[in-house]
Amino acid sequence: MPGGEIPLTFDTRLPWPLEREPVTVGVPFPPAALGEAGDACLFDGDDELYCQREALATWPDGSVRWLLLDFQVDLPASRPKALLLVYGQGATQAVFDETGISLSEDRRETTIDTGPLRLVWQTRPLRPFATVHLDGAELLGAKEAADLHIVDLTGTTCRLSNCKLPSVTVEAGGPLRTCLLYTSPSPRDLSTSRMPSSA
Repeated sequence: MPGGEIPLTFDTRLPWPLEREPVTVGVPFPPAALGEAGDACLFDGDDELYCQREALATWPDGSVRWLLLDFQVDLPASRPKALLLVYGQGATQAVFDETGISLSEDRRETTIDTGPLRLVWQTRPLRPFATVHLDGAELLGAKEAADLHIVDLTGTTCRLSNCKLPSVTVEAGGPLRTCLLYTSPSPRDLSTSRMPSSA
């Protein structure tokens, strides 16, 4: 497939600069322009930025219709930042040389560790925040987690320890963004809940 370039401009309008600012952006493509998510790379001047790449939607021919990018970039104060998305076969991927999000799973729990923050989700029994640690100090323990509840848009309260959410799917897992999808077996048990994490 033929390649090309797409300029991306970010304007924070803030009076102070931002370092390693996390950015998530979706980019549309016409049919047959981008074969797969890995055929795109992002540049800040001459420097290639590491980015998580995911095809959110595809065209009937299998080419990417919407590309989701997650990356970190330094943004200047009070002026735009220009990046360049280059796509086509033979695109490279910069090495992520820092500690990012790590995810581990077993039958009873899922652990997300960003470095400073460590979150544990238990599924049996359901405890989305079974434990929460920040810089090694416990912020939330088993006793506090047992009292958590969710209120839906109708005002109905669901105590998390009573909800049945046996299905857990990792929708996105990478060093910059991780997203877990919890699905219940019935509408009364809190139909669907997404729990994203970003470094």
